[in-house]
Formats: sequence, structure tokens, C-alpha cells
Amino acid sequence: MKKILSVLLSVLLLLTMMPVGIIVAAAEGAPTITLVAPEQSVEKGSTFTVDVVMTNNSGLEGWQFLVDYNVTLMEIVSVEATDLFAGVSFGPTDASPFSALWVDALHGNNVNNGTIYTITFKVKMDAPLGDAYFYVGCADPDSIFDENFDTVALDYVGTCIEIIDHTHTYDNACDAGCNICGETREVEPHVYENTCDTTCN
Repeated sequence: MKKILSVLLSVLLLLTMMPVGIIVAAAEGAPTITLVAPEQSVEKGSTFTVDVVMTNNSGLEGWQFLVDYNVTLMEIVSVEATDLFAGVSFGPTDASPFSALWVDALHGNNVNNGTIYTITFKVKMDAPLGDAYFYVGCADPDSIFDENFDTVALDYVGTCIEIIDHTHTYDNACDAGCNICGETREVEPHVYENTCDTTCN
């Protein structure tokens, strides 16, 4: 039975590597890990978050999840775990896939649902415009288990954002350089109240 389950989970993991539009929803009632990006459109140079969310948790004592993202488009700024699964440890933030690991053999099955941890990303200034996909899965199906050390089958749902051009921002009307990218613009000639005025209107 475990061999059959491993094969099925391997197929599921392959599916998570496809564009998220192919996986429109998890099976109803199945334990599921879902990536949620509250912001659908993100400007270059801006930060945004992706939540890793557990639903329909049937009871877990250990897991390892991998979040795959395009390192040429963005970088991880920070990661913050909630208190749903105490003691989550994270892998290097400059790696993709980004790993999170949790094991608690002392308290039995954890049946909490909700956001497990939140990853904050920053879009690189040289990232091309367009969609950026995020995938979630596990490297080894046996790394997801309950208090009886039985493998627990999970569904995985990814997400995506749209990278859009950033809005130039300036300190004032006389500022010629964008605060974000440094690109310069033409500004109107300075205007003063009188010859003694040193501050441009």
C-alpha cells in the first residue's frame, strides 16, 4: 500500500511543477498546502508576501515543504512563522526551492489549520514584466507523516503574481532622479517669489 501511495504522491509532485493554472483546485476535503499571494500585481523594486496555508489538516507530526520561485526575478527578504506549528526551521533564503521543516514527536498530531509561515519577497529592478509562478511540494513524500509515522498524502496548490513596471517617485517637483531606480527626468525651470527667495515654488 505504501509503495502505491509513494507512486501516487510522486505523480502529484510532478503536477505541482506545472503552471498553477493547470491545478485549479485541490480535491474537496483533502489535506492541502496552498500558496496565497495577497497582491496579484507587484511593481519592480517592491516587496510582497506569499503565505503558506494549511487546510483540512488530518493530523501531522512532521513535514518538509519546498517553495520554488524564480531567483532571477526576485529574492527572499524575510520569513516569519506563525504559532500554528511551533519550532519551524528554514533553509537558506537565497536558495530555490526554499525549504521549511517541522517535527514534533512529543505532542501527538497537530491538527491546526491556517497560515503556517509567510515569505516576504522583493522583485528585482531588472526583472522582466509578466507573470511569475510559485510552486509548492515536498522532496520526499515520507517527510509528511502523522503520530503513527504513517505517510500523509497532501494536495499542493501554487500561485502567481504579475510583475509590472514601477511608478517613479520623487522628493519634490524639482527632484530630477527617481528615488527607486535613479532614472532622471526633465524638470521645469525653478520658479521663485522674488529675487531674494531661495526656495523654489
